[in-house]
Amino acid sequence: SIVLMCSVFYIQTLDFPQVEDVGPEVVPYLWMIILVFFCIFLLFQAVKKRGESDPEPGQLRTLFIYTAFIILYLMVIESAGYFISTFIYLVVSMLYLGFRNRLAIVAVSLGWLVFSYGVFYKLLYIPLPIGPLLSPWIE
Repeated sequence: SIVLMCSVFYIQTLDFPQVEDVGPEVVPYLWMIILVFFCIFLLFQAVKKRGESDPEPGQLRTLFIYTAFIILYLMVIESAGYFISTFIYLVVSMLYLGFRNRLAIVAVSLGWLVFSYGVFYKLLYIPLPIGPLLSPWIE
């Protein structure tokens, strides 16, 4: 079904405007290629029966709390800014989900912020909400 969904997305990208170099269809194409690759990989794992069995189902309470936290993150991102709210979101998420290596938590969070700043803000010129705390240094 994921491969079928990718084919529907591919058909939708045919209506995108044509540009000489890299056009708006490149990112969806990359996502589709990655999804199809992993679907094929999972299919081979299932046929060879080398994959792991599904884990035990979790608690619905954990799902609802985490969903509420995501909604809070999305509400705060405009006022606090992308970088501060994302750092807090990532740290609290990893702690809530049971990861306890504090050095790795900070390294992953800061690494994601550096990556997203470099790729989205500087390379692709996608405006990210800065927020009042970081605006003197970033803008």
